[in-house]
Amino acid sequence: MTSRLPPLLLALTAGILATALALHLSPGLHALLDSMARPAPGAISVIRPDAAAAPVAPPALEGLLILSPERIALAGIEVAGVGGGSIGRRIAVPGTIAPAADRVARIPARVGGIVAELRKRLDDPVAQGEVVAVLDSREAADARSALMTATVTFELQRTLFERAQVLRNSGVSAEQQYLQTRASYEEATVRRDLALQNVMSLGLDAARVTADARDGARGAARFRQYEIRSPPPGEWSSNGSASAPRSAS
Repeated sequence: MTSRLPPLLLALTAGILATALALHLSPGLHALLDSMARPAPGAISVIRPDAAAAPVAPPALEGLLILSPERIALAGIEVAGVGGGSIGRRIAVPGTIAPAADRVARIPARVGGIVAELRKRLDDPVAQGEVVAVLDSREAADARSALMTATVTFELQRTLFERAQVLRNSGVSAEQQYLQTRASYEEATVRRDLALQNVMSLGLDAARVTADARDGARGAARFRQYEIRSPPPGEWSSNGSASAPRSAS
């Protein structure tokens, strides 16, 4: 064992001296080592924005894209920490939006006719009792005319009956003539009441009918008009109905 130590020590000492001498005396060796440490002209370098380290050749990965800090800032790329979150899913499907069935009030017309005026458009607000449309109705005109005829006849027969009653009490008129006058008056009363009920069943105002009759030609022109009014407040829809708002009871 002691006989092998001197040769080993001599070899180690010779190697150290040779290396030091080569590094000190050979400038070309320094240039060779430096060129070996630099990357090849076609190699890609990894540049970290937060470190100015020496270029390091990246691993050979397919599809890898290396960006410089300037290009990262120009593209507006931001780096954030990984954390929890929610992912929403959207599915496009066809559908129809319709109002609630229990909040839709149908507004039917009680008479037949042609729409002469439509005062509300789609989604317009509608107040209770507001006129939404006007019809040109022959049925409404006939009902108004019948009421006016029956009213005029009733007024005439009432005047004749009151006169016949005075004459009968005075003993001037005969009993038979008085009875005929009374029968005509009672018949006119029944006809007037029937015409009034017919007008009211159609939703017409009897007082307005009388006022239109006294208005002459202008009132007669309104005999054919039938107004459709909204019973509840809400919004006018395209199918001729009023949908009540959510706040309405």
